[in-house]
Amino acid sequence: MKWLIIFIFSIASLHVHAAKTSPDNWELLKVHLDEQEEHRSTEGWSYILSGILAGVGGAYGVTQSNNTFTRGVYTLTEVAGISVIGFGMSILWTNSDSKIFYQTLESTSLSLEEKNRAYSRYLALNLENEKKQRNIYAFTAFAAAAVSILAANRESDAGLRSFNYVLAGVNLVAGFSLLSRDF
Repeated sequence: MKWLIIFIFSIASLHVHAAKTSPDNWELLKVHLDEQEEHRSTEGWSYILSGILAGVGGAYGVTQSNNTFTRGVYTLTEVAGISVIGFGMSILWTNSDSKIFYQTLESTSLSLEEKNRAYSRYLALNLENEKKQRNIYAFTAFAAAAVSILAANRESDAGLRSFNYVLAGVNLVAGFSLLSRDF
């Protein structure tokens, strides 16, 4: 049971926004986007396969347990698995913002210099946005950790108290990880 809980929260915390590196000019952008598409494909399939494993594991666990709490955890695992599958599919079958930006400017009659200027501005705005997102995710992780600690402190059942402390720990690690990322 302990390993299942650790597995659930490992999957739940998989998607931490990483710093994205981009080339400095328009001519290198196409090469970068091709590399990014390959990475997105690997990432998408990784989420899909992880989601399938979590969903199947959760479905199997629900049928094998008589404990209400344990069945609830297994059901949570199933739901998380389905969510992770959908997230993976969205990575596979949608374009990144950078690719949409590239396709938009590529279809215009702007000069290479104008495209470079627009792309530099896009990178600056995108970096600013990613920093804001990272801070929001970190705050959310810290808030979830605080709620889990409060729940653990008022819980009389030792198993559920431990579960809440584990959940708090996972969220604290995620929050500090987000704050320590360099962009």
